[in-house]
Amino acid sequence: MYKTFGMKTSVLAAATVLSMLIPLTGSAEDTQYKSSGFSAEITSYGGIRNLKIGDKVFIRHLFLSGDYVPAAGVDKHDARFFQFQEKSLSTISRPDADTMIIERKAAVLGNEKYPQGATYNEKITLTPNRISAEYEVEITVPMAANMNIFRTLCEIPLSFAGCGYKAETTEGKELMAVVPREYSKADSLKIFAKKLAFAVSGGVITVEGEPGSVMFFYDGRSWKDDHLRLDISQQMPWNEKPVTYQPGAKSKWSFTISYAPAE
Repeated sequence: MYKTFGMKTSVLAAATVLSMLIPLTGSAEDTQYKSSGFSAEITSYGGIRNLKIGDKVFIRHLFLSGDYVPAAGVDKHDARFFQFQEKSLSTISRPDADTMIIERKAAVLGNEKYPQGATYNEKITLTPNRISAEYEVEITVPMAANMNIFRTLCEIPLSFAGCGYKAETTEGKELMAVVPREYSKADSLKIFAKKLAFAVSGGVITVEGEPGSVMFFYDGRSWKDDHLRLDISQQMPWNEKPVTYQPGAKSKWSFTISYAPAE
């Protein structure tokens, strides 16, 4: 009896370890990441919803998106790409109890005009106090833009209006300010940054672009959206006239989101 019980216990323990080590491939719609720090809902296509620290939602939705300037003479169409329109599934693995990895390899971004307009790789690693994200996108048709075509789009809830933040701008300046409680066209929030830190109850959340990456933090209420917005992408110069990129052109960027509890 005791030997049988011990055998069952060993089998269960082994199954638990294997379930953590073997990547899970399939619908991630109901997958939850929970830890002593960050928690989040993982979508089937590899995005993140309701990224929280405790009960505080920091990012309502995080996903890959893109847009371009349609070429002259091309039929009018919606020139945008959204990762959440992708039907194939992300791969999720759990190397250990505190770590979750979301991956997409050679996944497709498309719209009505270009169903396979681009391919991309994505890797997001979640741990209790640090999240890292890496993206690489390659276009398959010519596309024009004034700056970058693709970005990681982060929707920050309006509960952060009135929150204090500190920014390290792309010009190397340090800025400390408060997110406006009310939208004002005359004093609208628009910042290009390398690093952003937000004061929250119990600590500080910091978003930082890796070298070659840039963040654009602005007020979505200027577009009648119900959130603040943080776009993260490859750093590229602004061109007055759209520049056309040829098939095979790639863009790469990466960033981290970290949480430091108050001491």
